[in-house]
Order: sequence, then structure tokens, then C-alpha cells
Amino acid sequence: MNPSRYRKRLRLAAIVLALVAPAAAGCGSSNPLGGGSASGDLKSVVVGSADFPESKIIAEIYAQALEANGFNVGRQFGIGSRETYVPAVRDHSIDLVPEYTGNLLQYFDPKTTVTTPDAVELALARALPGDLSILTPSPANDTDTVAVTEATARKWNLKTIGDLAAHSAEVKFGAPSEFQTRTEGLPGLKAKYGLDIKPDNFVSISDGGGPATVRALTDGTVTAADIFSTSPAIPQN
Repeated sequence: MNPSRYRKRLRLAAIVLALVAPAAAGCGSSNPLGGGSASGDLKSVVVGSADFPESKIIAEIYAQALEANGFNVGRQFGIGSRETYVPAVRDHSIDLVPEYTGNLLQYFDPKTTVTTPDAVELALARALPGDLSILTPSPANDTDTVAVTEATARKWNLKTIGDLAAHSAEVKFGAPSEFQTRTEGLPGLKAKYGLDIKPDNFVSISDGGGPATVRALTDGTVTAADIFSTSPAIPQN
């Protein structure tokens, strides 16, 4: 599998609803995700994750670290996209979710232009709503990639995303549905690289670059797909 990196997710972070927030005590929630610090038990924490392997693994690391320090931990993994789990943190359904500083900043400030890790961290702290805070970011890095098969790369002599842009009309692109409108998704690919994917050529795949996305890429359902650089599917294929 041949990946081209296009948008660094910069440094790993987590967004957390501060357990001392006054709204966290005694507030019920009708959200079906359930749980959260609304119970008023400050030794109980619900950890959530997005619906892709890296997020689930990191969430489990947080969960085990909290358990080792005496917390009762509930797990709500595989919640879905940022558009689902950020509101869940804000309404106390979950207390903690691993995130990526670069993409989280894009979520709260779509017009941001900062790119360096320190600048992103500072801008994110300013952009967050008052009921959210971030833990100290880790230096770990994950990167969105536009992935194609080796056969496609050879056929079109692809080295960069710009090379793929010349074949925009022929490309069927696979990614989660929100990728169509996110700044770091199709709009960014078009603006920065000229890769112009028409709506009819977009295939919505909800597993965040997971097995279904890889299968769609390798069986020819899609020509290119959004797959994270840490995915084991890249060296395996």
C-alpha cells in the first residue's frame, strides 16, 4: 500500500471535562452513551474513544493508568466521530477521550492556519470551550495519509498527492462521511493539492481507516482512501 501524508495530526492529546467543574455534580444526562461524572462520584471516570484502532488502544492505556491510581473506570469505546464524542464529553456522558491536537483545533477553529506543535497546542487551549481542557500532550504522532495500492501507484506513476490530482475524475475515494466537509478532508485536499473528488465518487466508510476501508481499497471498490500512518495495513499491503 502506498501512502502519501498530507495533514499531520501533530501531537497526541486528550480532551477532558474537568472533574471539578460545578456542572459535573448532580446533573443527569439523557444521552444514550450514559455514565460520566454526572453521578457525582469523583473517583469514577468514563473513558471514551473514537471508532478506530489507535483511539481504542490509547483510550485503554488511559483507562488502565486511571485504574492503577485507584479510579473506577467505565469504558465507552468505539463511539464514532468527533462530531459525536465531543458533545458526549461536554454533556458529561464521558469524562475523557484521546484526541489529536491538530484535528481537534480544526474542529473548534476551522480557519486556523497554525501548524507547528507548540503553536497548535497554544491555539487549541484558546479555542476550547470553557468546560473542556486538555491534558499535557504526548510527543507521539499520527498522520492522515491518502493511500492507494501499489498497483495504482505504478499504473499512474504516483509519488505525491499532486500526482493523483491529475486523475481526480477517475478516483473513487473512501473515508468516513464527515471527511467530505472537514477542513482537513476533501476541501483541504482540493485547496492544497488540486485533488477534486466529486460527490458521486466519494464512498462513505465508517471505520476510520480500519479493515473495511482497507478491504475496499484492495478489492477495487475505491481507488484511494484516508488511512492513518500508524495503521498496520500499510506495511502489510
